[in-house]
Amino acid sequence: MSNDPSPYQHISGVSAQNGSQAFAGCARDVYFTDSKNPQGSSADALNPCLSVYDVVTDIYVLIEALEEKAAACRNALFLTHPHVDRESLMSTKGTRVDGTCEWIRQNEDYQSWLHGDTRLLWISGGPGKGKTMLSIFLTRELEKITQTMGDAELVFNFCSHQDEKRNTAVAVLRMLVHEVITKRPKLVKPILPYFETPEKTRQTLSSLETLWIIFTRLVQDPDLGAMFCVLDGLDECDKDTLRVLVPRIVNMFAPKITPPTTKAFKLVIVSRDILGLQGCTQVKLDPDNKKQVGRDVQLFVSVRVGELSRIEGFNDEFHAAVQKTLLERSEGTFLWVGFVMIELSQIRTCTEVLETLEDLPSGLPAIYSRMLLQIKRER
Repeated sequence: MSNDPSPYQHISGVSAQNGSQAFAGCARDVYFTDSKNPQGSSADALNPCLSVYDVVTDIYVLIEALEEKAAACRNALFLTHPHVDRESLMSTKGTRVDGTCEWIRQNEDYQSWLHGDTRLLWISGGPGKGKTMLSIFLTRELEKITQTMGDAELVFNFCSHQDEKRNTAVAVLRMLVHEVITKRPKLVKPILPYFETPEKTRQTLSSLETLWIIFTRLVQDPDLGAMFCVLDGLDECDKDTLRVLVPRIVNMFAPKITPPTTKAFKLVIVSRDILGLQGCTQVKLDPDNKKQVGRDVQLFVSVRVGELSRIEGFNDEFHAAVQKTLLERSEGTFLWVGFVMIELSQIRTCTEVLETLEDLPSGLPAIYSRMLLQIKRER
């Protein structure tokens, strides 16, 4: 080369394999020419085909277009925000009492799910046994665990029969797909064809079968990495679609047909009894863990009774008497205690508290009936 640089430089003596091209020097001054005619005229050599700037610009445009399609896909799938749903539940049910739910950490089946080969875990319990609060605890716990694991992620969902956005199998799959591609953005590209047009998008969002195909493809993707999922209240979903979804979930995690990549996705379902899950690894809140749940109820009652300390005349003896009555009549359910404490919190004297407790029936069915009668009277 001469010492007097020119805007365009013809570079020779640079080799490339398999017909590819190479360049050197300032990127903005490099142009690709026909590699079959390296000895052509300077005019031929200087006739640009495509500048590096143009290539970079085109790539940027393609990436931007892909990001727009990915965002549109996520927006189409979105129903509710799981973290907002969790906060709403905590506002309704109250925050977890310190010391409760922690027994699950030592449970062998949970440990096998968390650290071993178990991929599907079912935590079951009757009404009022603290399932949702346990799910909230698990999501908090797994958030801490995944943060220490590097590339691991957590997704979760709280189903609700009262919310049409959270009470069908279709809604559950939409949530799972949305959360997975949000946590793993690079997995979105293969599923974009399902959202190419408004018609395809509508069909995809309403089809359990299509959403299942997409979900299966995502959890079997080698790039998924470690991912934990907590699914609370699955029993609150529409029974017809649930009968289709549950067998597919069970088959997906069946040892004989589980592909290696699916092992990166671990699911825990927390619910009442669901037909079809009986063969899964199961943690029964009742009766298998009755003692642990009973201790949790005791802690819960003690703390909630302590909230009545504002009442004049409240002392240790009164606290013990109220706690004893609540434990005897709750029949081991958090929900009964919660309902009763709402009523007691509106009372101003210790005498009224004791009188109210005398009138309260034992167990959830009876307290439900009492609440229904009160609603009818108010109407």
